[in-house]
Amino acid sequence: MSLGNSAQAEKLRILTTTGMIADAAVNVGGDLVEVTALMGPGVDPHLYQATAGDVGRMRKADLILYSG
Repeated sequence: MSLGNSAQAEKLRILTTTGMIADAAVNVGGDLVEVTALMGPGVDPHLYQATAGDVGRMRKADLILYSG
């Protein structure tokens, strides 16, 4: 991953736990990041349990952001 001036630079893959953190990551990273939130609207973070697909997304992420 390079954050140089190349137009072909890969985006930083960021995975977040909640939409609120995803919004912050998009606002900070702009066009340099690809952000995915694990939990959609209305999901109680205290009751959330990761699925096999979530674990796969975590493994592919360059950065994981969470709160708690």
